[in-house]
Amino acid sequence: MKKNLKSFKDKKRHIVVAQNYFGGRNIKEINGADIEDYLFSIEDISEKTRANYKSSISDFWKWCHKRQILNLAQMPFFPDIEFELGYRNITDLETQRKIVDKIYEMTYEINPKIWFGVELLSTYVNIRPGDLLKLNESDVDEINGVLTFRYPTKRKNKLKTTRLIDEHIELLKELKEEFPALPHILFFRHHGGMKGIKPNTVFGPKYIRLKWNAACKELGIEGLDLYGGTRHTTTTEIARLAGTENARKASAHTTNKAFDRYCQFQEESAFNMAKIVKDECKKGEVKNIKDFDKKDK
Repeated sequence: MKKNLKSFKDKKRHIVVAQNYFGGRNIKEINGADIEDYLFSIEDISEKTRANYKSSISDFWKWCHKRQILNLAQMPFFPDIEFELGYRNITDLETQRKIVDKIYEMTYEINPKIWFGVELLSTYVNIRPGDLLKLNESDVDEINGVLTFRYPTKRKNKLKTTRLIDEHIELLKELKEEFPALPHILFFRHHGGMKGIKPNTVFGPKYIRLKWNAACKELGIEGLDLYGGTRHTTTTEIARLAGTENARKASAHTTNKAFDRYCQFQEESAFNMAKIVKDECKKGEVKNIKDFDKKDK
């Protein structure tokens, strides 16, 4: 079973629903038709969620077989549940930059790392929001401009690195100097000045997303979540500027099926793609991060 808290809660819910349906029946007496009836008796859920319920009980039966509670002949069939993942809403680089700038305006004096996290997500498409929250101070190399992600989201290997462009290296150096900490301390954390939050408390899993949503609300933008507005939008723009193959490599997707959901319109690396994105932002009226004068905070 997956060890993260959200997955555990989901699995627990799936198990409870199955227990309520089957009651005290012996699993050796439950066949594939019973399982199919159970899965399609669950109301008001998407087919993707129904497939998740199926996966949970399938894992349970496989565990029972592995433990020799059941033999192979007693393993039931599990029905096919077809679903198609939807596309997230995306935007353009100009609108994305307006949102990032609004987050700067709303949060920089409170904690510049809130904005910096969104800035990274909107530039480096191989970084996921969950990856940021795992960064220790020792994983942030401000000298060479490299972020090291240990146990990154949805990666079979246990290490991923992202090379930063020059302007982000300078910002990183400033943040490390302003907020020094021991190597094991998480980088994205609170630094005081907020009622009810102790200094060095780490960002919660929804914290950056809530700031993104607040900025969108201020700008009158609806239906654009953090993932769609940063990673998906930038991936699509990279495909437009540098081709879909470069976009796929930059986003670190290994399959076209997964990538196609991101790209709705590194070899080149995520680093080179980040430079392309930043150069494109500088062409128009879109403000670049250096346009902000920290003295006017």
